[in-house]
Amino acid sequence: MTDHIDISRLESILLAPGSLGVEELARIRLHLESCALCRDNLELLQRMHQKLGMELNVPPSEADRQAAGRILPRGLARRTPEERIIEAYAEAVEPYKRPLAKRFIRFVNTHPYQSGGAFVAVLAAIVVALSFTVPTKDQNPTYAEIKNYVLYAYNKEAEVIWKKGVPGLPDWRSTTPFDPERSYPKRFLSVDDLDGDGFNEILLVGSSLQDEFTSDTLYCFNKSGDLRWQAGVGPMISLGQSGSARHNRPKIVNFLVMRKSPEARPQIFVLTNEEIYSPTKLLEVNAKDGRIMQSYFNRGGCSILLQKDVDLDGKEELLLCGVNDGFNRACLAVLDPSRIGGCSPLPPSEMPPEGTGGQEMYYILFPRWQILPGGRQRIYNYVQRLIDLQESGVDVGVTEYLADPRTGEDAVSSVYFALGRTWSVERIMADDNVIEVGQLLYKQGKIKAPVTSATFASLKDSVLYWNGSKFVNTPTMNGNYKTAAGATDTQTYP
Repeated sequence: MTDHIDISRLESILLAPGSLGVEELARIRLHLESCALCRDNLELLQRMHQKLGMELNVPPSEADRQAAGRILPRGLARRTPEERIIEAYAEAVEPYKRPLAKRFIRFVNTHPYQSGGAFVAVLAAIVVALSFTVPTKDQNPTYAEIKNYVLYAYNKEAEVIWKKGVPGLPDWRSTTPFDPERSYPKRFLSVDDLDGDGFNEILLVGSSLQDEFTSDTLYCFNKSGDLRWQAGVGPMISLGQSGSARHNRPKIVNFLVMRKSPEARPQIFVLTNEEIYSPTKLLEVNAKDGRIMQSYFNRGGCSILLQKDVDLDGKEELLLCGVNDGFNRACLAVLDPSRIGGCSPLPPSEMPPEGTGGQEMYYILFPRWQILPGGRQRIYNYVQRLIDLQESGVDVGVTEYLADPRTGEDAVSSVYFALGRTWSVERIMADDNVIEVGQLLYKQGKIKAPVTSATFASLKDSVLYWNGSKFVNTPTMNGNYKTAAGATDTQTYP
C-alpha cells in the first residue's frame, strides 16, 4: 500500500472494524506500523471520539437545538455527499432528545456506513457551532448571597454557579458594605482568592450553635462549593477570678481578610467571645488550611474589629474594641497583624498563669463619666461604635447606661473620643441623649451645673495608655511591643 489511508478507512477501524475484510484490515495495520502520518491521523480521530464521549452525560439544552438547526440543513435542492451525510444524520438522530454531541455519537455508532469521509468535516462544524452557541459558564465566584437559608455563589455575569442550604443563617450578601459604626457589627460572608490561583473561595460563619453551620466555626468553600476546610476557635484560657470568666462555648462575632499588599498572602482574622462575653479571643487562621497561626486574648467582651492605617505609615493595623473586665472600662487594642499574642493588661489578681505579655502596639482604657448620678448605672462602660474619620483618625463611641429620670429605665448613651494619628485625644463629644438627661437633672437640682459637650473635656486626662508595665495618661506605645520588634512569631497561646 503506497498511498496513505483515507479518513473513512481510519474511521472504520475505530467505529466498525467488522466492516473491513480480514486482508484489508491486515494491510491497514501493516501500513500504520511504517507510516507516522497515518498513525497521527488515527490518534487525532481517537482523541476526537474521546472528547465527544465525555459529553454523553451532558443534559440537553436549548443551545443544542439552535446549533443543530444551523448545522443540519434540510430540503437542499442539490446535495453534495457531505450534505447527504448531514441530512441523513438529521433524519436519523434529530428525533432523539439528547445533547447534540450525544446524538452525534449515537448516529455514528448506529449508522457507521453513512459517516464516510465527511465525518471530520461534520464533526468540525458541530464543534465550531457549539463553541459559539454554548459558551462555558464562568466558574469563578465573584460574590455570594444568603437568601431564604440558601447560599448562592455568583460569577461576574450574576449567574448562579452553585448553591447549598445554610439553615439558620440570615439573609446577607458578601457585597454588603461592612459598617463598623453600627452597634455590634457582624460579617457572615466573604469572597476572596485565598491561595492566589485566580479563583475565589467563600468564607462563611454560622449564626447559632445548633445548626449544620455553627457560630463557633469558620467554613471555607472552594470555587465549586466543596468544603475546603473549617476552622474552630481552639482552646480558651482563664483570665482572673471574676464570675464572668466561667467557660462556655465560644461564638465567632466577626472575621475579616486583610493583605499587607495586593501580592501578599491574605491573613484571616477571627474574633470570638465566650458567653457571657468574656474572654475575647482574636486568632489568625491559615488561608490555605484553616490552621490557627496566632492568638490574642482580651479580658472582657469585644465586638468590633477594624483594619485601618491610622498613623498613615502605609501599614494597616487591627483595631479591637470592647471592654476590659479587669478594670471595668472600655478598651481599644491596636495590634500589628504580623504578630499578635499574649493577653490584655490586667490587675495582678486577674492575671492568668501564663502572665500577660500582650503584644499590642497600643492599649487604651477610656474612663467612666462619673458626672451624671444614677443608681442604676452599671459598673462598666464599653466601646459600642467605631467611626472611621479617614486621615484624621477614629471616633471611639464609649457607651454607658444612665438611669433616665423621665422613665426610671436604663438609657443607653455614648460619649465619643476622637483619636488622632498619634492616638492622642483630639476632642470629646457627648450624644444628644446624654445632654438631654444632664439638662433635666440640672433642672431637678440633682447636679450643680448644666451639662454641655464642654462638660466632658476633663475626661481627656483620664484616658489611659499601657506602657508595658503600668497605665499612664499620655499617648504611649506598649513597651512589650517595642521589645519584641523584629520577632517573626509571637504566638503565645494555641
